[in-house]
Amino acid sequence: MLLLQLPVMYFVHAFPGKPIDESFGLIQQLGLENLINAGDWKAVEDKVLQLPADDLTRVINGLCKQKSLIPKVEEYLTMPPSEFQDVLAGNFHIIRAWDIRSGAWAKEVGDDQWEGFHRHLRLAAERLDRSYESKALSVEGNARLIRVHMGFSDKEDCLAAYNQCQELDPNHYLSHIAMHRVLTPRWGGSMEEMIAFGNSIKNDHLRGLIQLSTLVEIYSDMDNEDEEEEEEMTKDRFRKKHKRYLDQVMSEIEIPTGDSMLAIDAKNHMACVASLLGWDKKRKQYLKELNGKTTFRPWCYFGMQTPRSVKLYNMVGLI
Repeated sequence: MLLLQLPVMYFVHAFPGKPIDESFGLIQQLGLENLINAGDWKAVEDKVLQLPADDLTRVINGLCKQKSLIPKVEEYLTMPPSEFQDVLAGNFHIIRAWDIRSGAWAKEVGDDQWEGFHRHLRLAAERLDRSYESKALSVEGNARLIRVHMGFSDKEDCLAAYNQCQELDPNHYLSHIAMHRVLTPRWGGSMEEMIAFGNSIKNDHLRGLIQLSTLVEIYSDMDNEDEEEEEEMTKDRFRKKHKRYLDQVMSEIEIPTGDSMLAIDAKNHMACVASLLGWDKKRKQYLKELNGKTTFRPWCYFGMQTPRSVKLYNMVGLI
């Protein structure tokens, strides 16, 4: 198997495969592509607003990322506004902002990148920071505002937007994910803040996801501390140093079943943490259940950004 690892790494780098479908098939299941191509955005909106909260998140993510639909989305965003259009536009500008900024560390981002990043964040805020009649769009819009405020390093506004979401839907998936990102060390938070936030969540499944995400962040930061250290040595150091928290999380964890966004994300993070703990059977079990529905994070931290790369790395023992 070791003989295959280097060729696979080269192949994945040269031919990464199709990007992640951020809707995880939901756009196709709902028949939205045909409606969009026909220009019937009213029908799209009617369908989308009947969805559960995390499915609404999936569709909005997918619409702004699916290359074949982006020209249609851009055209739609020039039409007379609606609450749904504002949330879609907000996410569209957030994605553009991060495309310009890139995922580099702050010290590596150029002045032109910062200017474009902040310009699109301001455009996102203009569309998202409004009053909504729809409860579903209000919580979705405020959850996405968290990421806008994070880009401006305004933790107080992030918390205000998160609290707005909590008042409307205390178990909202996206708002918890977004607030957790704000509390990561790479965004000015700390390990202690991440842990405290996870422990404060009452919903078992959401708490488990945030705790798994915290473990990945802790490991990633340790890995970045010493890039010369062998991976297995970093994993061993991670297991020993954070044994108490690992034991707490893994003894209480309850992974949701089904195909919700929460379940998909939790299974991806569980597969990743299982890999860090050397639980190969558990990692393979969850990746098999996911059947290609891999999320950008946590795998991007380990050089995998597409379902193909995760599949191939898993096959040859690189994760």
